[in-house]
Amino acid sequence: MIATTMLPHARLPFQPPRGRRPPNGGWWRLLCTLVVSVVGGLLLQLLWLPAPLAASEWREVADAPADLAGDSRKPNDQEETLGSNQGAEPSGAGRLASLGLLELQEDTVPWKVVKVLVPLSPQVAKWWIDSEQGEFTIKMKPCSTGGEPHVHLQVWAPKPIDLAGKRVDGLHAIVYLPPGTVLEECHMKWVQVSVDVEPLAGLGPLRALHLSCPVSPRRGANGAGIAGRGGFGGFMALAVFTWLLLPWPMLLLPTIIYSAARPAALGAGLCVARLAAYLRRRRRLWRLTVMGRRKVPIDGAFGADEPCCICFGETSQEEAIIALLPCRHALHLQCYRSWVCTDSYPSRDLICPLCRRRVTAVGKLDGS
Repeated sequence: MIATTMLPHARLPFQPPRGRRPPNGGWWRLLCTLVVSVVGGLLLQLLWLPAPLAASEWREVADAPADLAGDSRKPNDQEETLGSNQGAEPSGAGRLASLGLLELQEDTVPWKVVKVLVPLSPQVAKWWIDSEQGEFTIKMKPCSTGGEPHVHLQVWAPKPIDLAGKRVDGLHAIVYLPPGTVLEECHMKWVQVSVDVEPLAGLGPLRALHLSCPVSPRRGANGAGIAGRGGFGGFMALAVFTWLLLPWPMLLLPTIIYSAARPAALGAGLCVARLAAYLRRRRRLWRLTVMGRRKVPIDGAFGADEPCCICFGETSQEEAIIALLPCRHALHLQCYRSWVCTDSYPSRDLICPLCRRRVTAVGKLDGS
């Protein structure tokens, strides 16, 4: 009778079924991190979207620098036409005349726009020259209605001027700006310029308005962000660029680049290796060809009457036989050329297949 003992059931560690590989935890973590980064960038973009430009009031400009775009009226409309006060002019102000401006200089850089403007009317230009700079009161009002951002300018003086038979106390002009201009931060100052364009050429140095405004790529034509101007596509583009500027995607950038560039680097390495092997083979063939053209006559060689050490074939008169110098081992020229061209050739230089000595010349047997 055989006694049996029941052993407790041993628990084996979990093993995945054959044919399946467990999920790669590193890639899953990377994917989750990317998703979280994209969502965080979208939420951050929603918080950063600027509000539309609110209606602003007239503000007085004390001799401060500024950048504005020029007048968009046609030349036929650039004559001074009198009319009633335009916009929200100051209380107690007199009549305003529309002012045509001539752009003398426009320098637009990626984050700033600059313009130098002079009046088209010689009478107004002379009025600005004869008056003192401190007598003028300049008021500026940003406006974004009508699609293109612009600024209303009013130049007031204590002494009125007669234009087209009517007496006016100030001038009004509209300066249009490119999309994305930050209208609230526009500045303006007086500058002195020289004009060689008729009818202002004979007046000498003129007083001009120097206008400058910063440009923000996040603002559209109506003062809203790029997302508001470009719809969903603009919002997604801005969200992607914002996500690229966040710190955590930049930390993952080396891993992403390494994962993407690893196959390309492997392929490039293989191509370089193949190219190097091909160049070494061509170099050996070139050296053998040069030595074959300058064969050295010799009296005898080892193995001249014996089978070739490479193909083990008998020597014949039809096959060319050479002797490698300085070891003087004889073999078939075609067999040696084929061996030199193989990828398994063991040296960079020409060597003898028997003694492995470096070949310095090729000998020619008498009678071969």
